[in-house]
Amino acid sequence: DTAEKYGDRRAFVSVDRTLTYKELNEEAYAVGNTLKGMGVGPETIVAVMADRNSYAYVMRQGVLKSGGAFLPIDPVYPEDRIRFMIEDSGTGILMTTADIIERRKDLFEENTLKGIKIIEAEKAAGEGDRSDLNVEVPFDALAYIIYTSGSTGRPKGAMITNRNLINYVE
Repeated sequence: DTAEKYGDRRAFVSVDRTLTYKELNEEAYAVGNTLKGMGVGPETIVAVMADRNSYAYVMRQGVLKSGGAFLPIDPVYPEDRIRFMIEDSGTGILMTTADIIERRKDLFEENTLKGIKIIEAEKAAGEGDRSDLNVEVPFDALAYIIYTSGSTGRPKGAMITNRNLINYVE
């Protein structure tokens, strides 16, 4: 609604670029359509490895627009923690930027060999179909998963549904 009403207004300013609501919405649709084309829908978990820049927002919004649930992963995490989060969540898709793929080359080569599909966010956002996905997402469907620090041993995933997210926002 905000993108339609205030499309030319600035949605955010990030370290890498500034996006209007319209630009953010279109890039998120492009990411969402790319994911939907790969079979992502409600209850599908997509790992999102992002620096703190504009693509973190674009990827997360794109996953939600596809109906999927995102799993945020900080690219500075140790390989063991990232490996555990990917395996524990059962995700088969990891979306990130070209820069992170280059920085963490060994990690991505390992995950590609395990059958994890790697998607480059810039490519998906720039080349994907920017039309509305019109995906019906159940109110109780998973929106995202966050992992605890693991202070008691192994990290534990906390699953947040769309209902939880809406209650928090309201």
